[in-house]
Amino acid sequence: MLIWLFGRKNYTLLNSRFFSSSSLRIGNVAKKIPESSTPWLIAHGFQKGHSPTIINHLKWLLQKDVSRQDVFLVGTPGPLARRIAMSYCEIAAREVEHLVISRDTTESDIKQRKEIKAGSSHYTPGPAVRAAVEGRVLLIEGIERAEQNLLPILNNLLENREMHLEDGRFLVAPSRYDSLHQTGPDLLRVHDDFWVIALGLPVPPFKGHTLDPPLRSRFQARIIDDLPFMEQKSAFLEEYTLLQEDKIHRVLALPSFLKETSSQQLGFPHLSSCSTSSIAAILNNLPHLLPYDLIDKVYPYQLVLHKDMLVDFQKVLTDLNIIPGVAKGQCTVKGIRDYQAEVVLDGYSFTVPSGRSSRTPPSTSSSTYIPTKTQEKLISDMIVSHSAADICLIGKQGCGKSVVIEEFAKRLGYETETVVLYNDMTARDLFQRRHTDEEGNTVWEQAPLVKAAVDGKLLVLDCVHQLHTSVISTLASLCEDRQIDLPDGTRLIAHDLHVDMCEKLHVSSDELAARGVLPIHPSFRIIATADEAADWLSPELLSLWHHHHHGNITPDEEKQVLLQCEGLESHYLELLQRTSHVLRSHDDPVISSVGRTLTLRQLLAIGRSVAAGASLGNAVHTALLTRFMPVLTRQTLTSTLESIDVSQTVDNNEISISTTDDTLTIGGVIVRKLKGDPRLIPSTTFYENQNQLRLLRDMLRSVTGGGHILLVGNQGVGKNKLVDKLLQLMEAPREYLQLHRDSTIQSITVQPGISDGKVVYGDSALVRAVRNGYVLVVDEADKASTLVTSVLRNLLDTGTMWLSDGRKIVKSEESDVRSDKIIQCHPNFRAIFLANRPGFPFLGNDFYAVMGDLLSCHAVDNPDPDSELMLLKNYGPDVPGDILTKLIGAFSELREMSDKGVFLYPYSTRELVNIVKHLQAFPEDGITTALCNVLDFEQQNGDIWDSIVNILHKHGIPFGATPIVKTSQRIKLPPAQLVGTLHSHGTSQQGRLTKRSFKKRGPFYLSHQNIDLPNYYDRSKVFSEKTSRRLLPLPSVNTRYSHAALGDNGMVHAVCKNPEMIYSFDIASSQAISHDISPAIGYRSDISIAAVDDKVIISDRGTQGILLVDTSLHTIYRIDLNKSPLLFSYNQSKPQAFSVADGGGNGVVWLYNGSTIIKYDVIHDTMQQCNLEHSKVFLWNQDNDTTLLITSRDSDYKILRWGKFSYDATNVEFQGSELINIKTLLSNAGEDHGGDKLGVFISSNNLYRIDDIRKLVAKESDCEVYRLPFQADSESCSGVVDNSCLVMPTRDVPEEHRTQLHEDNKSGYLAVVDLKPNSISYITQPPSRGLNRYDEPFKTIIKPAKAGKIVSLSTDGVFQEYEISSDVLSMSYDEWRSMVGEPEKQINIERFSGLDVSGPKHGKVDPDNVPHVGGNTWAGGTGGRDTAGLGGKGGPYRLDAGHNVHQLSDEEKNSVPEEVTRAAREMGRKAFEKRLSEIRMSEFDAKRYQEFVHPVQPQISALKQLVGGLQSKGGERTWLKNQTDGELDEGKLVEGIAGEKGIYKRRSVPKEASNVITKPKHVTLLVDVSGSMYRFNSLDKRLQRELEVMAMVMEGLYKAETRVKYDIIGHSGENPEIMFSPRNNPPKNENDRLKILEEMHAHSQFCWSGDNTVLALNKAISHAASIDADERIVIAFSDANLDRYFIRPSKIASVMKKDPSVGVFMIFIGSLGNEADQLKRTLPPGKSFVAMDTKEIPTILQQIFSSSVIK
Repeated sequence: MLIWLFGRKNYTLLNSRFFSSSSLRIGNVAKKIPESSTPWLIAHGFQKGHSPTIINHLKWLLQKDVSRQDVFLVGTPGPLARRIAMSYCEIAAREVEHLVISRDTTESDIKQRKEIKAGSSHYTPGPAVRAAVEGRVLLIEGIERAEQNLLPILNNLLENREMHLEDGRFLVAPSRYDSLHQTGPDLLRVHDDFWVIALGLPVPPFKGHTLDPPLRSRFQARIIDDLPFMEQKSAFLEEYTLLQEDKIHRVLALPSFLKETSSQQLGFPHLSSCSTSSIAAILNNLPHLLPYDLIDKVYPYQLVLHKDMLVDFQKVLTDLNIIPGVAKGQCTVKGIRDYQAEVVLDGYSFTVPSGRSSRTPPSTSSSTYIPTKTQEKLISDMIVSHSAADICLIGKQGCGKSVVIEEFAKRLGYETETVVLYNDMTARDLFQRRHTDEEGNTVWEQAPLVKAAVDGKLLVLDCVHQLHTSVISTLASLCEDRQIDLPDGTRLIAHDLHVDMCEKLHVSSDELAARGVLPIHPSFRIIATADEAADWLSPELLSLWHHHHHGNITPDEEKQVLLQCEGLESHYLELLQRTSHVLRSHDDPVISSVGRTLTLRQLLAIGRSVAAGASLGNAVHTALLTRFMPVLTRQTLTSTLESIDVSQTVDNNEISISTTDDTLTIGGVIVRKLKGDPRLIPSTTFYENQNQLRLLRDMLRSVTGGGHILLVGNQGVGKNKLVDKLLQLMEAPREYLQLHRDSTIQSITVQPGISDGKVVYGDSALVRAVRNGYVLVVDEADKASTLVTSVLRNLLDTGTMWLSDGRKIVKSEESDVRSDKIIQCHPNFRAIFLANRPGFPFLGNDFYAVMGDLLSCHAVDNPDPDSELMLLKNYGPDVPGDILTKLIGAFSELREMSDKGVFLYPYSTRELVNIVKHLQAFPEDGITTALCNVLDFEQQNGDIWDSIVNILHKHGIPFGATPIVKTSQRIKLPPAQLVGTLHSHGTSQQGRLTKRSFKKRGPFYLSHQNIDLPNYYDRSKVFSEKTSRRLLPLPSVNTRYSHAALGDNGMVHAVCKNPEMIYSFDIASSQAISHDISPAIGYRSDISIAAVDDKVIISDRGTQGILLVDTSLHTIYRIDLNKSPLLFSYNQSKPQAFSVADGGGNGVVWLYNGSTIIKYDVIHDTMQQCNLEHSKVFLWNQDNDTTLLITSRDSDYKILRWGKFSYDATNVEFQGSELINIKTLLSNAGEDHGGDKLGVFISSNNLYRIDDIRKLVAKESDCEVYRLPFQADSESCSGVVDNSCLVMPTRDVPEEHRTQLHEDNKSGYLAVVDLKPNSISYITQPPSRGLNRYDEPFKTIIKPAKAGKIVSLSTDGVFQEYEISSDVLSMSYDEWRSMVGEPEKQINIERFSGLDVSGPKHGKVDPDNVPHVGGNTWAGGTGGRDTAGLGGKGGPYRLDAGHNVHQLSDEEKNSVPEEVTRAAREMGRKAFEKRLSEIRMSEFDAKRYQEFVHPVQPQISALKQLVGGLQSKGGERTWLKNQTDGELDEGKLVEGIAGEKGIYKRRSVPKEASNVITKPKHVTLLVDVSGSMYRFNSLDKRLQRELEVMAMVMEGLYKAETRVKYDIIGHSGENPEIMFSPRNNPPKNENDRLKILEEMHAHSQFCWSGDNTVLALNKAISHAASIDADERIVIAFSDANLDRYFIRPSKIASVMKKDPSVGVFMIFIGSLGNEADQLKRTLPPGKSFVAMDTKEIPTILQQIFSSSVIK
């Protein structure tokens, strides 16, 4: 007899042997205990001392058992409810069927499951049927976790004790069954004692599904709360005799506090008091420990609480006197005996389970473990927890969890069993696997978890955070009570309970095991691992194990670990440590998040790579894959790394491949060939280039180091080619595995099938590669779910892996067992993964984030231009090299635009190769056809298409051109008239040249800026003399270009005024550099310039100085010739001011001032001079001699020959009928066909030709002078003589020549006069960009370029290149014509409807917005007639419904009758007026609004596309299993053979994900409406630009509120916060938007001066931080006019870092001088931009959005 007495309550068990003929009484409630035929199914091990509260619960259960009412115990997270239910079943001697519910539980798991026996299908009862028929208790745990509409199958069983079974039989209530006069085999009687106990959590507040009302109504409910404080405390003190009362009092106070309403309002997760039992056990063994040392093990508040709640919780701990004490020591394992390890901690000895029966004191034997203080403490804490509970080790990926577990296991003598968990894993997969035996019978096989439990291993559940919460919860009874029921009915119980049951039942252990009750080995323990970044810990999981956090090790410990990298120099080690520290602690949250991805494993990999000879900068960038980061993030990261001297380096070493019979060498890396199966060795066509050879070398280095490889890159960059070529060279056999959306764990590990009614498993490519030592190439690794590919982590990390068919892959050195269940991993096995870069537009998953730290990563990019050219020449040997170069340049820019987010598609080398292949095979097609093969995907996207075409044109590709020639017509001129001769007197003046001394001051640093200077191709549509043009910047409306010079190296230097700047660029480049020379130039100075390569010599008559500007070094020197004042001074008297003239090459320029002529050798920095009176100096290049023509009076000339040490000046006079005065000499005479030299000079606007200059200079004869029948615009007109052609600008054309022109042009022409045939042609000059009305007239500066080519620079900054030589034009035309190809190519989709129009109408509105093509019914269609739409004919107005456009041909459109056209126009006009009336907008306002919108229309489209591509994190479609239709689930083949129904799977959004409400991103636009915006708007249009930007943003974000919400806030000197457009009330139409723009304009015009930028920015950040959004971004627009108000950039930078949750960016849209650039350099990298062109804004916004997503 066993009696427990608690006050007035008591319950009694009489004659308890075998629980037969006994009765149970609790208080006044009694029940007879029936005899059990299967006593081993009676709950066992839960009968302990019970408190009054538990006895009350037991009494209530007894009442309901007697009343035969099913019950529902509504409990809080923890094991208490289950233990009470089991305790009642034990004392009542009730057999239990324990059914644990998860999301994967199906009807067959509850009722019946089909099995195959002896070739026939049989139904085996499930737990519900067994319990009903045998009279057992059906204990259903986790009701809230069941999928909806699953448990209602029990409704009838609960209500009426009836249920229909799948085998055709029917469960009948006992009373009904007994009343039947006739029964049969199809009826089964439900036992009288059948009873149901359900366990579940209340929903809410806990997560889960609410109870179905019909199901709920069938239960009697009872709340099971934690035991009262004193009862729990008394129970602990009674059980643990050495436990100190004050310590357990403090421990229990925490869960009691967390139950209070106030703590629930604070949001603290629930903590079960049962969870503290393990703390009580540890404090009993180690009384010196404090509650603070253990409380975070059961309640890991650092991980489950938000950082804002941690302060409150720490205060709670302090209030409860749970405070830290003296640090404890480390655990020491003294020895192991009888599966118990003796451990000593701080002098206290205790025992913990171990993995071996005996062992001497262990030593650290793990080869991969490096003892550090942090990890030693972690292992010590884990040993303490190991004495009382299972463990969950939490840490970020790659921090060393695996190494710690390995060391922990070795110290305690454990053999580990690792199970890699994944999201699709079901509860059944955890415990058992179903398959068929050799006879085809369905059987159950124990999973590794069960085997580990029985064998006493240390079970490692890797990536437990990947499992669904309901699946993890099925482990609860195993972790908390060491009991669990398996799917096949087998029960596992603790070893001591198993022994006790054997004794009571008088059976042996094997006999009890044969009855389905297996013992769990006493040494069995679980260690789960989880990622700290995963949000998976919930209150119901906290009681399963002790939680240990693997945090960051200290810098000294990190150094200790990195020292293991052999060959790593100390300098690089320190730099590597500094790199990780700087990135992790960076102020920018984006960079700090990137820094946190540099795990210890990755640092070791970087260290080994550097030790092997790689650059540290390159290794860091490769490990972080910075190439594929958003532009802003990459720029900021690169800037940060460069600040600590970690920079990328360019490897210019020549790489080559060499092979022998046995070895392969690539770039100095040597390996032995594998000489594998030739059938599996790939063979590929590979053209060598240096870029890809370097990648092959790096890949080979990774392979030789024993690592696995990940190649990440865009499509078409050659990832597969590289792998195949490497394996071909290594003679390495390959197994190929291509992943996709539907790839599953089973499909990549085994290949299940059915043969002769049996399930058979074949080896997948993975298994074959592992077994045979092949290279496994996993292509499209990013396309499969990361939950699938993550199962390979353990294989790559440890060399072990469980397959879904029950086999296990192990390291070859770890197993000598020969078994068909063991697969030894071959030492030569390698894996190479190929993946696209993460992010949009690639639709894959971030494979790198999951697996990157285990792999040697290589970023594969498109080859550099030289390598790409080499590659393309191999594919197109007959394609002209110039065409290849243009294609490479165009595609490089397309890729750059893709990186910036302007284009979504990242154009790759693959597209270029395909284009070149087409040109090689069909050269007559032309380049347009070849390009359309690649680009037609974008043809329907108008703005993107226009941008692509512009880029192609910019690079000289006549895309879309037709073979039309528009060269200028040659007009015959009257013959030139002889007017006299130039006669040499024969007398000369000779003298010695003297060395000129001068003083050179400097260098002084010049402010400079690199700018894009696109080269626009002028032959994009037709062929003419104009080849290309550039538009130089116009910093202000008053800017004009006054001078230009060409260096011998092809550099162009253009000087502008207002402000004074020099723009320098190479004719062949699209980049320019600007230098601000305004501090060195006097106001309104008269200057002249010349150039020598990168140097510009400026003579400033205003300051009397000579300036030397070195544009390559960004410096300026002052050359003092007259002892003039210091640099930058201004002298009004201007004595002895020098002018400068071009020296004609050889590094020389000429300086002259009326009395002195100086030859300045710029290269050698020397000067020679002679003293001759003169008024002007002209240079004649005469072979190798230096010849000058100088004038002293109107008709007094000298020819000056400049020798090495002396000079000779010969007098020359003009003899003729006209009075001439040479004002301009066009002296760059080119050699004509006869070998003579020609010259042209201007006098009184007349043009004169000088023949045979050579004879005059040589004093052989006189020169004849002819007046040309053509006049110059002015005496100072710019021009050039080249190849017997005179080229000069002219603003007007004689009336008799106008009929020969292609077109009139207000900007003027270039007159090309052929001096030999005496003809003239007129080339139209580029249109003027508009000059200030106070500016001087439009003029053009002309300079010679190459033979047959000239360049011009107009006052408004248009730089134009021309070809004037007939020979050059002929060659260029042949090349152009080959690119253009045949003209019949047509890109637009055209159709002919064959139908006539009737009359315009709006058309019907389709409620489903289905695309309509043709017809005349629906509004918004395309290619139709009569209705409003696009691409059709006869409609009243355009109407875009968002569909692709089918365009009618122009011919059919033009066939519309005039009366229909008039009606359509009238209807369109009325619709426009109606629209204006609806929004209360006048026609004037509509035109005013269009002034803002029209200039940015393409940018509005780009912004709309950008916003449309933004993605919030939502639910991805996944496989839903256990479906009755869909695709066959390969994991359910056994069930399929057995005939079950739920063997299919379907893709769908999980219900958990479908209920997630995504938040829009929030953007605060902070606009500057201060007075300076209005004041300087006339200078650079900054206010106009800001208003255009706001119009663009408002239009682009219209109807995008679900993705982006915005507000527009202004600031000025009057007010730091002016709300123009609130977040929740955006402008709804054009009128609202115009009012906002006008309000901004008016405020800027009338506000007081001042600046509130800092205060406004501060308020805007606070405002954005208060908004609940997916992301919060503040974009401030400013004119950079801050220095005037003494606002320091450091102050702005400080405010920008105010709140890490808000991304703050500055865009400067106006600047005086280089203020904006200086500010940008001072502000945080990647957070500021200078946008002097509105077109740049969408690109900037794209960079901002993409950089913020990476957080």
